[in-house]
Amino acid sequence: MKKLICIFLIYNIQFRINFCFSQTREIDSLIVLVKITKEDKVKAVLLYQLSEICEEEDILKFATQGFELAQKSHYKKLMANCANNIGYHYQNRSENNKSLEWHYKSLKFFEEINDKSGIAVTLTHISLIYFNQGNMPKALTGYIKSLKIYEEIKDKKNIANLLFYIARINDNQNNIFKALQGYTQSLKIFEEIKNIEGIANSLNSLASIYIKKNNYTKALELYAISLKKCQEIDDKLGVATILNNIAIIFTTQNNLDTAFQNLTKSLNINIEINNIKGISGTMVNIGEIYLLQKKYTKALKYGQQALELSNTVGYLVGTEEANKFLSNTFTTMKKYKDALRCYKGYILARDSISNKENTKKIIQTQMQYDFDMKEAATKLEQEKRDAISLAEVRKHRIILLLISCVLVFVIFFAAFAYRSYLQKQKSNIAIQQQKHLIEEKQKEILSSIRYAKRIQNALLPSTKFIERKLKELNKL
Repeated sequence: MKKLICIFLIYNIQFRINFCFSQTREIDSLIVLVKITKEDKVKAVLLYQLSEICEEEDILKFATQGFELAQKSHYKKLMANCANNIGYHYQNRSENNKSLEWHYKSLKFFEEINDKSGIAVTLTHISLIYFNQGNMPKALTGYIKSLKIYEEIKDKKNIANLLFYIARINDNQNNIFKALQGYTQSLKIFEEIKNIEGIANSLNSLASIYIKKNNYTKALELYAISLKKCQEIDDKLGVATILNNIAIIFTTQNNLDTAFQNLTKSLNINIEINNIKGISGTMVNIGEIYLLQKKYTKALKYGQQALELSNTVGYLVGTEEANKFLSNTFTTMKKYKDALRCYKGYILARDSISNKENTKKIIQTQMQYDFDMKEAATKLEQEKRDAISLAEVRKHRIILLLISCVLVFVIFFAAFAYRSYLQKQKSNIAIQQQKHLIEEKQKEILSSIRYAKRIQNALLPSTKFIERKLKELNKL
């Protein structure tokens, strides 16, 4: 354990020293640590860190080595993280089957250790692949599962991301109301948490809704704000996407020179960042301009390149768009056989994305999610009502208890007062009796005195008698 701590301390110190230096120095430092580390578990952690910061071409090497060492150590969380990075590598290379294979491995490990955040991240990656493959029901199912987890753990950023992804499916299925609602909800949360990239993406998508509603002025206004925010954070993918979308409006307004300039910039950026989907979409839009200019050879060249790229990476939406464009181009050129072939390819791709069964599944999934949300809201409301009722019951109980205590106190006080009253009455009666007894005794004493006096008076001569006798004696 001490050895592990020392190695991690060395890594942390090294990481901080190199923080201000280039990413290459940081990678070199980690590689050195990998070489000197003996513990498989620690080495696996370092290799995973390398796969997180290295160049695209090295992700597979480091993540695979990390996965193998983590597997030896039975470190499931690290196995899940490495598997996720391997899946991400294949996802960027548009090798969808390999990407799904590794993402499902990652999902399995995250589920075994009940890592909710990891489960949600992996489900989102899987759903993104299904979206690109045109499997909208599976994409929507995964998005909704992921959204529920993020709502449970209160992760606002990813709640906004998932609302955006779900809105994009509704947008793809031409459910304009649901798409507008979802993009607006995601924008509100992104603005609340001040996530510039999220704000830009939501504004960009909202603008596309206004294009569908033929409100080009509002769409251009939103694109301008979104473009500025993408440039602030150097989001090249965002800039390329917005330039492409702005060009579509200019093409619709027959401002072909400005449209072509924007598309050329968008194409160059997409090539720079190796965004195959963006390259395909931009090529189709450049082809549209050449078609309007009746430059059919150039139009076909761009359309066929876009179709080839989309087919190579399994990008079904791109295949649909390229085939539709090529069919229109061949029809304009009166090459009806080629037009029919491309039209069949367009129908096949379109039906794979939005056939009745898929639409039914999407509607069912969306309805189930809406029902779950309403049920959860109803349950929450009921819980609030129950809590209020319980609080009222507790309040009444407390009031009743207080009243009972007051009544007991009053009864006790009354009993005490009554007892005191009785004792006082009893004392008063005793006093009265004693007083009466004393009065009787006094009467008896007075009567005795009067009786004695009468006897005395009867026995002794009166004063007047004595005086008269004295007078008589004096005369003699």
